[in-house]
Parts: sequence; structure tokens; C-alpha cells
Amino acid sequence: LQVKAPEQTEKKTLNNVVKVTYDVDWYNASLTPGNRYSVSLQNVSNATIKGTARTLYTDNYGRVPALPRVTPSTYYTFKGWVRTDTNAKVNVGDVITKNVTVKPVIELADGYVAVSFIAGAGGKISKTSAIVASGSTFNSIKPTTTPNTGYVLEGWYNSSGSTVADTYVVTTGQTFTAKFKQDLIQKKEVTL
Repeated sequence: LQVKAPEQTEKKTLNNVVKVTYDVDWYNASLTPGNRYSVSLQNVSNATIKGTARTLYTDNYGRVPALPRVTPSTYYTFKGWVRTDTNAKVNVGDVITKNVTVKPVIELADGYVAVSFIAGAGGKISKTSAIVASGSTFNSIKPTTTPNTGYVLEGWYNSSGSTVADTYVVTTGQTFTAKFKQDLIQKKEVTL
């Protein structure tokens, strides 16, 4: 099946709604009416799909209908729709030949990284993950630590086992571990 890529025209209406129309030029005579397929929408984390319908249908030529608006969560961006079976990009007007499920592609926005925090034995931390601006210092993003009774914070370490200073600049997603050690001063018993 050969289909010319649809030309897209966008117009804003008076109430700021964007109306998108596609001019599709079909030049393969084998495309005949009657091929309707379902396009199921899969939810993903860090985004909201507008509306309540989770199954749409192609027109009689198997063309993908207008897909709903996707609103990404803070720090994320919407990159388009893909099929879940092939991970191929899906556009309005594409011709499909079977029922498909599609999902929005959601990625971290430029300039942000995802970091994780782990509490070692002997204490707790106030958060286990965060999205932070690339270039943040560790001191500005690290969680609060609460050592268990008889323990103190030894320090923070990255995934390669190196100590992380408060001035360390975070530029990539990574995992940091809070290591605690027994407080030997509290451990000593005094006998009289």
C-alpha cells in the first residue's frame, strides 16, 4: 500500500482551540472502503491523556483518527505516539491493517535528570527519588537523613562507591546511597 504523506494544516479558532486538518492523497487503487480497525490508547506514567475514550476507530480506509491531547507531568515532555507492538511512530492519517494499541512517548524535559536515593542499614531518608535540574549541587537535592538510635551518617556514596561531597554537581541520572555506621561514642559503657 502506498500512501502519500498527509499534509497538515492547523488553524486556531476564536476560543484558542487548534483545529488540525489533513489532506491525504491516495494513489493506490487497492485501498478500498470497509477496513475499520480499533486504536486502543494505553495510559503511561507521568502524563494524562485527555478524555475518557480509550478506544478509537479508523475510518473505512484504515486511517488513524485524531489522537487525544496528552498533558505531560511537570519536568516531562510529550514526544508523540507509538504502537506498543512495534514501537513504530503513529501519526494521524497513517493507514493500519489490524487493531493496534498506541501509547504516548513521555521523556524527561531537556535540562532535567532523575536521581534515586537509598538508605543503607542503620537509618532512614526523607525521599527515595527526585527530578532535578541538571547542574544542581548535591547539597541542594539530597534528602534529610535520620540515623537510628546508636548510629550516625557516615556519608553519601554514588553507584561506583565513591564519596559524594555536598559540592558535587549532578549532571546525569544516578543513584546515591546514604551509609550509616554505629556511633562508637554512644556505644561505650561507663562503669563506676
